[in-house]
Amino acid sequence: MSTAGRAAAADDGELERLRAELRDLRARARVRPLISQAQGIPQERYVLPDGESAFALMQRASQRYNVRLHTLAGVLVTAPRPEGPDALWFPQRVRGPERRRIGPGPAAAAPS
Repeated sequence: MSTAGRAAAADDGELERLRAELRDLRARARVRPLISQAQGIPQERYVLPDGESAFALMQRASQRYNVRLHTLAGVLVTAPRPEGPDALWFPQRVRGPERRRIGPGPAAAAPS
């Protein structure tokens, strides 16, 4: 392969990488406004100090319940607000201590 051929192949690779990056950036730009809008809801509701705390809360909930962050944000924005400041968002939910996993789960345990 000639030097010009190698340069053209390298340019094609770079062009494809840049196109993929552009697609990713456009997808993020479409999703980001919804997530930013949704951040304000838990921040106000739970009196969180800043948007980063609200985002961290949404991210943990997203991972814990295996729900895409964009889907969670959409539900937060469209769910009706509870009546009054003391009303619960999920009145039938039984609240208990959050369970924490320590160590490997049952699938990773060594057989006895």
